[in-house]
Amino acid sequence: MLAAWALRMWSERARRPWGANAVAGLICAVVLLNAVVCSLSYVGQGRRAKLPGTAPVESTGMSVDIAPVLENYRQAYAWAREHASPEALFVEAPQDNARRLFPLISQRMLYVLAFHLGYMLRQNPEYNDRWQTAELLFTLSTPKEEALARVARAAPEVYLLLESDALGAD
Repeated sequence: MLAAWALRMWSERARRPWGANAVAGLICAVVLLNAVVCSLSYVGQGRRAKLPGTAPVESTGMSVDIAPVLENYRQAYAWAREHASPEALFVEAPQDNARRLFPLISQRMLYVLAFHLGYMLRQNPEYNDRWQTAELLFTLSTPKEEALARVARAAPEVYLLLESDALGAD
């Protein structure tokens, strides 16, 4: 309300009242549009959780978990939390962005993140090597002994994160 009063006063004192009114109207329209967009985003949150490709997540106080809709993932992440030591590393396929929530939900670290963040390359020179190692592990019909040896040296406890449909002859 205070801003509307200030805009009115400004438009009355302007040399070109029609231009000031246009600017004031534009500012009011942007503010109203912002309110409408924010309101619609809150309304649409429930619908977005049901879209394919989104992982339903639920919070239980201090921890986050997958909703019961994806029970297989829920059990796998719970297993990682309960059975893997906090120092354990998990290796996933680098191109698979579906598990971005894995470190958050399992409370365990990934060998290399499944999505490329440029700032990490400058801070961690080992990032490229880890990325290439993980790609090698998940490339079909390639020797994996050297990559497995590199991963095994990274931590005392290492797990490969696989989905049943990704398992091939290798």
